[in-house]
Amino acid sequence: MRVLLSGTSNSIIVNGISAAFEKEQRITSFVNASHGASGVVGLANHCRKIDFSKYDFCLLDYCVNEEIFVQTKVTEVASSINHMDNAISEASKAGCQPIILIFPSSTRFNHPRPFEEEIHRRYQSLGVPIFNFYHLCSDLLQQGVSEFSDFFLDPAHVHRKISYAIGETICDYMSAIQAKQVPRKIVQSDHRYSKIDFINCSDLSCDNPLPIIHRETRITSSDFLPLEPGDTFSVHYSQDA
Repeated sequence: MRVLLSGTSNSIIVNGISAAFEKEQRITSFVNASHGASGVVGLANHCRKIDFSKYDFCLLDYCVNEEIFVQTKVTEVASSINHMDNAISEASKAGCQPIILIFPSSTRFNHPRPFEEEIHRRYQSLGVPIFNFYHLCSDLLQQGVSEFSDFFLDPAHVHRKISYAIGETICDYMSAIQAKQVPRKIVQSDHRYSKIDFINCSDLSCDNPLPIIHRETRITSSDFLPLEPGDTFSVHYSQDA
């Protein structure tokens, strides 16, 4: 099996779900393209540079962050679904089976989750597999198997052992699907957005420049030009640049 993982910090946390895929012998090729602390807008970056035909399965883990962005009105459900639609369509047309992963957050457990609801409403009818681990947690709590605190490393991340077990479960599922050789349904989306690209702020020559800030994680670092609503600046453009 050739597997691509794209998602949030749950997908890159040490000894979590990605470790299960790395150690799984049935997976012949595994690429973790996760951005970490990102919403589904990160999928636009993937769609511009990833060849989905090189993978049998594409796992998408974005709900845990996107629900917060929807709640705080950084984005809207329709826009979030648009990004998901595009990635799912691109993967599906390339012969890669998209699978949606919904990791739980302890702070969202008893609150409305409109993005999650729209995912189930839209993609279940299209035959896209959805692993919703809110349901798993709820079942285990009702059965008295676990305590609520057993699931979470912190509010936004499940415990590493649970994340690893989730990865093992998904490996079994993907292996079973591949063994059955079930023809994959092409999920065609009518939604479209243009491919995006990026320019380093240090490459820009601009009037009234804003202060540049530096951000880094254990994986990468970069400089950014912080923009707030109402901020304006002029960029000097040269075709030779």
